[in-house]
Order: sequence, then C-alpha cells, then structure tokens
Amino acid sequence: MLAPSGAARAQSFGVVGGATLAEINASGNEPANVVLTDKFEAAGGVFVAFPLGELVSFEPEALISDKGSRLAYAGADERIRLRYAEFPLTLRFSPPPDSALHWLRLALGPYVAYLLDASSRPTGGGATKDLDEAFEALDWGWVVGVGASAGHLGVDVRYSGGVADIGKGGVIPGMLPPSDTLKLRNRWFSLVGRYRF
Repeated sequence: MLAPSGAARAQSFGVVGGATLAEINASGNEPANVVLTDKFEAAGGVFVAFPLGELVSFEPEALISDKGSRLAYAGADERIRLRYAEFPLTLRFSPPPDSALHWLRLALGPYVAYLLDASSRPTGGGATKDLDEAFEALDWGWVVGVGASAGHLGVDVRYSGGVADIGKGGVIPGMLPPSDTLKLRNRWFSLVGRYRF
C-alpha cells in the first residue's frame, strides 16, 4: 500500500497504527460462540516494503496488537484481552500508475503471532485476572485487505482470521466450562493508517 508506483521503486519502511474490532470465534459449541462478542482494541508497529515489480511489493509488518472478546455468561461480564506480537506477511498489489485507480492497494497473505499477555477484567471495572494458562502461545492465519494511498500516507481496511485453535483444553477458567469440542480462533477487522518515510 505504501510503496510508490513506478519502475524505479526502492525498499522503504514506515509506521502503522490504528484500531481493531476483534472477537474470539468459537466452533464446536454454539452457546460459547453466542456469548463471545466483539470489542475495540489498538494495534501499532512498523513495516518494510520490498518492491517485487512495478505493481507488486512484499510488505512484512511487526505489530503489537490487542485482540480478544467481551464475554457475558452466567452472570459474568468480562473483557478478555489477548496481546500479541504479530507479524503479517502481505503481498500488496497496485493498479498501473496511469490507471484511474492508481491510489488503490489490495493486500493478502499469512500472519503469525506470539501471545505476550492474556488477561480479563470486568466490563464495569475491577481486578484484572491472568489468563496466560488458558491460551496457546502461538497463533497463525490469514489477512486480506484493501486500502488507499496518497504520497507517504495510506489507510487500510483489513479482515483477518486465525486458523490455529488458541484455547487450551477447551476452557476459559471461571468463564467458559470445559468442552471436548470447543475450538477458539481469533477473528478481527482493523482500520489502520500508515506512513512511509
């Protein structure tokens, strides 16, 4: 999205930041999927753009990204926060420079993420609970997006889906009861701004 169009493009880098609308998606246990709803969190980091041709670039990112869900179940109303070091590895496609859509960028690729912290807090305020033992350390999946750029500035709208089951043992202690069939995966939309130096 941020690599300029043209035949003589060079490697570049920049910063990225914005907001995510995330939820933990549950499969194999529909009641769990109903009580896990989305919530806003923040994300930010850096990227590098490697041109692969006039219309394509490889743009890996290194982000700190908060995900999770709001969970309302059995009288509890908790905000689960999963903080990741996240690494999207996207290919970005640009229309030809003389196209009317020369500002448009499409992106797709995999991501891998490492869990830095898992916690929850009552929605109305209260003590934070440590949930590190309830979630797997690694997550991976895919990301697709569309964006626009003008000069050094850009904006992306993305949708990302986890492939990995991030839950340990089909349970979130004190919130969701154990289940042999429950699988938890990250899902989120993000709106981020980008600045290329």
